[in-house]
Amino acid sequence: MSELILQGKEISFKSLEKDFYREACEWGRGAMRDLLEGLDRKIKKERDKSKYRNRGLRKTSIKTLMGEVEFSRTIYEIKGDAEGGKKHIYLLDEILGFDNIGQISSNLAEIIVNNACMTSYKDSAKNVSELTGQTISHTGAWNVIQKSGKKAREIEDRETELYLQDKLASGDKEVKILFEEADGVHIRVRGKNRRNSRGKEMKVAMFHEGWEKVGKNRYELHNKKVICGFERAGEFADKKEAQVSKVYNADEIETRIYNSDGAKWIDESHRRSTFST
Repeated sequence: MSELILQGKEISFKSLEKDFYREACEWGRGAMRDLLEGLDRKIKKERDKSKYRNRGLRKTSIKTLMGEVEFSRTIYEIKGDAEGGKKHIYLLDEILGFDNIGQISSNLAEIIVNNACMTSYKDSAKNVSELTGQTISHTGAWNVIQKSGKKAREIEDRETELYLQDKLASGDKEVKILFEEADGVHIRVRGKNRRNSRGKEMKVAMFHEGWEKVGKNRYELHNKKVICGFERAGEFADKKEAQVSKVYNADEIETRIYNSDGAKWIDESHRRSTFST
């Protein structure tokens, strides 16, 4: 690069920035590959060989903020599996706690989801491709949104089930008063033929601890949490209560103050609350 400057070649800071960013991403991909493969070799050497049988290397790849990282990792067969039959795992994945969306890293998926909340899938894909070392199509962005939503739904459903069984670990936050608001938002939903559309109400509930001053004549809700969904009133109420229980120590809440337009599903949600109002 310095030779081009000395030779009087026409360059700009904009082009320099892009070139350095591209090279930095390329270096980062190589460094991550080396680190992952080195860690995999260490795991293979130190594993419990009486339990984990080496079944060789498998190539894989993960789409990251720096671009696609290709690497190899060892697959193991678990000996003496209690369920019978053969079970195979990647110890590297288990130790690092990979939380990917398919082959999309959780960091990249988060950026895609945040962009899609503000603009179209097409523009989201364009923004992500320009701001990261990874190229993604609008269809790829759509797939990430669908898989992320499904994953979030599964987590919520599991937490709600545990709550109803009185097995969900209660939060340790203690407040005397909890404020709640609820409303319905009507959304136009396209039909399967992409022509017909109909209105559908999305239920939205929010709880917070009051208001805090953040500037001159400016206030924000303190510790605001929002829950939304298309479930029936009772199911939605249970999901909301599970999220409240996950954050707060229910025994310490003395008063819950509700604000709503009195819609039927909101009244049912209030009645199903586990705390007195």
